[in-house]
Amino acid sequence: MENKISIFLKGFSMGVCDLIPGISGGTIAFITGIYTRLIDAVKSFSPKLIYDIFTYPIHKKRGGLKENIKKLDLVFLLVLMLGISSALLAGSRIIKFLLEDYYAYTLSFFIGLILASSKIIFSHIQTASFQISSVFI
Repeated sequence: MENKISIFLKGFSMGVCDLIPGISGGTIAFITGIYTRLIDAVKSFSPKLIYDIFTYPIHKKRGGLKENIKKLDLVFLLVLMLGISSALLAGSRIIKFLLEDYYAYTLSFFIGLILASSKIIFSHIQTASFQISSVFI
């Protein structure tokens, strides 16, 4: 189980990358190793589970609040969303400044980040074919 600071920083990285054209926060989640956990947490949401959490004070017999929160991996999602939103709030001004005053350097950095993330994603593909390789070229 990752600590909350690590999850927050990964969320912050995802948020910064969401501000940048061409780079996805999902790509950063994949690179940092939390993509599967994020998808599993989002998949675990169901109307019944949400209902059980919000009606727990009334119906205390429904599986328990802690168990339902754990099923949703709610602490992970909340800390990750806090990191993403912090980056969106703080990063938007920084990115704007960098694009206005250091345009070429900033774009070069982003292009390097895109190429590096492409290499990492390509290394995770089990069976490489000509069609898959040509997408990266």
